[in-house]
Amino acid sequence: MAITLSQDAQKVMQASALIWTWHPANLTLDALGALNMKQANGKAFTHAALVDARGELFASGLLVDQMVRPGYARLADSVRLKQYREVLNRFTPEVLRQSLIRVVELDTKRSPGWPRLARETGIALLRLGVYTGSTPQEMETLWRQLRVIYAWNELIAPACVNGFDADRMSGVDARFREIILHQAFNAFSHQWDAGALPAFQWMMTQPRESQMSPALRYPLAEALLHRGELGHLRDVLRDDENPEAEALRACALVQEGQWAAAQKMFEPALKALRQETGARKQLLPETILWMYPLCLLAQQTPNHLLLARKFCITESGSRNPSALDPWGAWVHAIDVRLGDAALNSHALFHTGYSPLALLWFALLRAWLGPKVVPAVTDKRQKDLRQKATITAHEQLRACGFTWLDTQLTAADEVYAGGEAPENCFIGGGAQSWQTVLASLRALGAPAVAPNAPDKATRLVWAVTLNDDGAIQEIRPLEQKQGARGWGTPKPITLAKLANSQRLESWDAQLVLAIHARQGRSRDYFMDRAAAILALVGHPSVVMSDAMDIPVDVVAGTPDIEVTHDGKRYVLEVRPNLRAPPDARHGYFPDGSLEKREQEALRAITVVRDSPQRIRVVQFTPAQRHAIQLMSGRLSIPDEAQPELQQTLESLAGHFQIQSDHATATHEMDADPHLRAELSPAGDGLMLRRPGLPFRLWRFTCCRAAA
Repeated sequence: MAITLSQDAQKVMQASALIWTWHPANLTLDALGALNMKQANGKAFTHAALVDARGELFASGLLVDQMVRPGYARLADSVRLKQYREVLNRFTPEVLRQSLIRVVELDTKRSPGWPRLARETGIALLRLGVYTGSTPQEMETLWRQLRVIYAWNELIAPACVNGFDADRMSGVDARFREIILHQAFNAFSHQWDAGALPAFQWMMTQPRESQMSPALRYPLAEALLHRGELGHLRDVLRDDENPEAEALRACALVQEGQWAAAQKMFEPALKALRQETGARKQLLPETILWMYPLCLLAQQTPNHLLLARKFCITESGSRNPSALDPWGAWVHAIDVRLGDAALNSHALFHTGYSPLALLWFALLRAWLGPKVVPAVTDKRQKDLRQKATITAHEQLRACGFTWLDTQLTAADEVYAGGEAPENCFIGGGAQSWQTVLASLRALGAPAVAPNAPDKATRLVWAVTLNDDGAIQEIRPLEQKQGARGWGTPKPITLAKLANSQRLESWDAQLVLAIHARQGRSRDYFMDRAAAILALVGHPSVVMSDAMDIPVDVVAGTPDIEVTHDGKRYVLEVRPNLRAPPDARHGYFPDGSLEKREQEALRAITVVRDSPQRIRVVQFTPAQRHAIQLMSGRLSIPDEAQPELQQTLESLAGHFQIQSDHATATHEMDADPHLRAELSPAGDGLMLRRPGLPFRLWRFTCCRAAA
């Protein structure tokens, strides 16, 4: 529907179009005066008349407020470019230039030292100069003359990319044209700004120049890459053997699922760029670089994962990058996949970075899977992430970045248990078993040893017991290796360990036992019950009263000791189940982590067999039930010896029987091998690692079908 405006509103609209960007009302009034525009009654515009005209434009939706700066407004995008062209047709470029110069000088007089509206007037001057054929040298001269605070090259994007005028590009100076297009492609490919789409569309309509500047060729090829137009990309890069072009071709192979070929093309290109620039990181835009670790992760082997980890550490600029940072998230996900770190529950969900980082986090979540990365349960965080994902999809679709949009959709679908699309680096749904089997086969290959740190460190765990075998404390210590060997262990805080990303696999298991206290995010405690079980087989354990003696921690089974006093058999459990703690001490609410720890600790007793060996005895429900029936010590008359023998045979599966009066049980040599069990599961097969029973002669092996 056509909108009828008063003459005053039309003139205010043209003056606002000349200023172009967000600006206050008084700047529009200055522009009206400089252009010698009068009201319909022939008088100069007053502030009251301006307010009335702006109100009319606001009511028609032709003028919009800036949300972050009250009082600032600009024309709506639907009419802004059209009105700007009408101003250029109504006045000569010189008249418009002199009018804007008067506006700048007026603002300078009002605000000596630091003009308040220098950015707004600078944008207006720059846009006018560029689209009326001025050269960069002429713009530099004008800038020095007016002493504009902001450099013109800082204003080129808001002045000329926003509201790109394809009809006037033929009259733009060639150097300005290249700068505008470069800025437009940067906003288009790196920020997913659909406002730069007209510049890309104009570029695609132009005849392809054989000697196109690299500053335009590579950004254009990158935009084609994100849109999935690989044929056009290869056409743009034809006969170009520079490393930048090779890297872009490698990205095209990534989109086609040719992971090994992409790696083979990426690595010489990156090496050449390092030699040319002398830099180690940021050799290419992140929007291209991330596809190198992507093709490595897709190949699944430990060697490829370690290579990707090394690359991402270099790009992060830190040996221990935060799991919340974009490149650090790659490192953290790889560490979790390799079993070298426990998952940081705050990682892979942050939405405060660039749209590209949001895509990375979604892909890494899907790669690890929902069993490793639990879904967000907090409603506020869930809503924030959902809104950010919807916004990212809208940006990608507005730009026509179909491949990136497909990857973001696939990541969410695979994380939810769906199927991965063709050429996706993640195997999802029913096909995930192929990925798992490939990873398992790769474990047989020798791994690439990671670079040794400059100063070796290790964690030592000091255990404190009381007289009846209860665990009082498990304390982590950090020990460094110097020229004279391992130094004195020093305390390390639980908070530091809980957020550590690079740990040995045996230490990562203990970090899982570190929890934040409810309502106190920086106050951590260690679940001693879970920690002592994780210490079984750990290579660096000491007792707190003998810090220089390494201790072997082994899993044990409670003993039933049978003795005979001449008339009766006496059965006694060693170690016995301890009495529950006094309820007056260490009270915690039901269901809390501390309460569960206390309950689990009662079922665990640690026996110190020697200065170099401790035995962790965890009582099972069946063992606890048996101990309660025996009340710790049971007397049996001599004549009940046959019944006693039968009972001891039944208990041999739960206890070690120590007796000279019982028939010897079946004895077998220890078997150091792990067992794997393959069994049908629906339409597929399930691989399970069962625990090996003590009585091997009773274990039944399932026949696996090939």
